[in-house]
Amino acid sequence: IVATAALGSQQEQNGNIQVHDPPLAFPGMPVEEEDWVREERMKLKARRNGNGRRGNRRKRSTMRKKKGNNGDRGPSRSRDSPEVIARKRAERAAKRERLAREAATAAITAALDGGSDIAL
Repeated sequence: IVATAALGSQQEQNGNIQVHDPPLAFPGMPVEEEDWVREERMKLKARRNGNGRRGNRRKRSTMRKKKGNNGDRGPSRSRDSPEVIARKRAERAAKRERLAREAATAAITAALDGGSDIAL
């Protein structure tokens, strides 16, 4: 206990705050720390200070990501030529269009089979 503050009628008699130098031990607290308590405390301290690195990987990687601009991904790691990249982009665009057409056709077919009225 570092300091004691008087409350109520004791405040008027003894003053506001009594500072203890050296600090007082809490009542019922042992004078010396037991070995197993010290070992557990040191394990927790080591884990906090980075010796137990299991959960720290994700924290560091997210901190690294936040430093830079997320829109700036840097140079491409692709080793494809510009022609190959253009061909891949065209294939992906064609696939998106094909899937959109198939979805629209399926919706129209389902609506006609169900007998509901839809405006085309």
